[in-house]
Amino acid sequence: MKILRITLYFCIYFSFYVSFSQNSIISEYSEELDTYNFSDPNPIPILTKNTKIYPYFTFDGYQINSIKEKFKIIELENDYVKVFVTPQLGGKVWGAIEKSTGKEFIYRNEVVKFRNISMRG
Repeated sequence: MKILRITLYFCIYFSFYVSFSQNSIISEYSEELDTYNFSDPNPIPILTKNTKIYPYFTFDGYQINSIKEKFKIIELENDYVKVFVTPQLGGKVWGAIEKSTGKEFIYRNEVVKFRNISMRG
């Protein structure tokens, strides 16, 4: 009897919760973005500058000319915000728009530039 009562309370709570949830839309598409990649890695092991990353190569240069590259964009949208995520770039949030004002609160860059930020580049 107690289990039946708990199950009934759970079903009532769940149906109440579902009836007031927000509508959300998830879509996936590809978009071509100008991309500035790394140049080829330096084939000489890094033993003089920084020995902590020895078994890996370093990326010393960058491409000067951009190329068009397709990236998968996942768009998450509800009544208030629209968020763009790029899974091929490590799942980064690529941009976000507040729908009531139409303004970006996370800037959506139209160019992908890889730069030397960490030890490996």
